[in-house]
Amino acid sequence: GAALIMSTSGTTGLPKCAVISTAGLLANILDIQRYFSPDSRDRICICRPLYHCAVLTGEFLFSLANGVDIYFHEGDFEPRGLLRELHARHITALCATPTLLHCLCKTAQRKGAPLTLRHIAASGECMTRATAALLCETLPNARIYHVYGLTEAGPRVSYLPPALFEE
Repeated sequence: GAALIMSTSGTTGLPKCAVISTAGLLANILDIQRYFSPDSRDRICICRPLYHCAVLTGEFLFSLANGVDIYFHEGDFEPRGLLRELHARHITALCATPTLLHCLCKTAQRKGAPLTLRHIAASGECMTRATAALLCETLPNARIYHVYGLTEAGPRVSYLPPALFEE
């Protein structure tokens, strides 16, 4: 049966709805558990809206299923404030767009405030070589996953493991 009806405009820009089945949703969470490694020792910051399928499934439901402590960022897209929150809340996991990750890394470098992130999933837009290099430079100890999905797939369909990220 249907678990969710998610709205999306995806890459086409045309609004539509996708029905996510219960079996598809559970399969997606189990697939994410096979590669994404935050656990009960970690704390994730959810800084994107839950109405995005990737956030609902790959961040919120994944974290609930794995005992990951969840913190919801309620502020605007403002890298300095988010950086302060990441430090104050001892955040170790973050899923974000490459643009947000780029801004966070640049801000952290300017402020001399190293990021303590250990698990990162980048999704939602294309990753440039410059942003990938900046992430590797600023977060040398983080496991960075580049993931891709489609709302109608529930959403994740593929990922690039951390060992291949620099390539």
